Amino acid sequence: MKNNVAFVLLAGGKSERMGQPKGLLFNKEEYWLETQLKSIASAGGTEVYIVLGFHTSTYCEKLPWLTSALQAPITYLNLNIRAIVNPNPERGSFSSLQTVLSQIEEPKTILFCPIDVPIPKDETLQLLLEKQQAIVVPNYKGKNGHPIVMAASFWRPLLQLDSSNSRLDYLIKACPSSMIGIVPVENSEVILNLNTPEDWETYQQKNG
Repeated sequence: MKNNVAFVLLAGGKSERMGQPKGLLFNKEEYWLETQLKSIASAGGTEVYIVLGFHTSTYCEKLPWLTSALQAPITYLNLNIRAIVNPNPERGSFSSLQTVLSQIEEPKTILFCPIDVPIPKDETLQLLLEKQQAIVVPNYKGKNGHPIVMAASFWRPLLQLDSSNSRLDYLIKACPSSMIGIVPVENSEVILNLNTPEDWETYQQKNG
């Protein structure tokens, strides 16, 4: 994977419907956040930003290495990881995205994914990165999903927007079609959202 590509995992939400932090769901002897990181490493990723928010203390209690990652980048699972706290998670996921983007100094390409969407374990990521457009989105049977690839030319202007009335999906739809690459994929998990205990149980049964 290209050295100038960084993953951004959003794990700052309240997870009200799930009833517990989604990244701390237990998945085959490990926490879901760890599973996601292993998938990134397996795909050739090297750099990851993790955005925390409502449940920062719980994440750090269960995964002590996150406490270190909040202070400075650490190496974990062969990944260079930095954790960042959104001080105002009540403003929503766009606020969390802005929080992490403000900490990225180099003009890196971003692979953005909420914690509740499984990181693809097949060739999907490579297909997305092969597209040479400012925004690249996977599409499964007519439905767009995640991860979303964002070039610096697209995400840097996002830092100037008001998070209280901004949504990434609306901003992408408002872009000229020439900026957006839609990549048809065979992986249905790109449109999956693990929002409820029922969603999680179904996923576990399918992948158990």
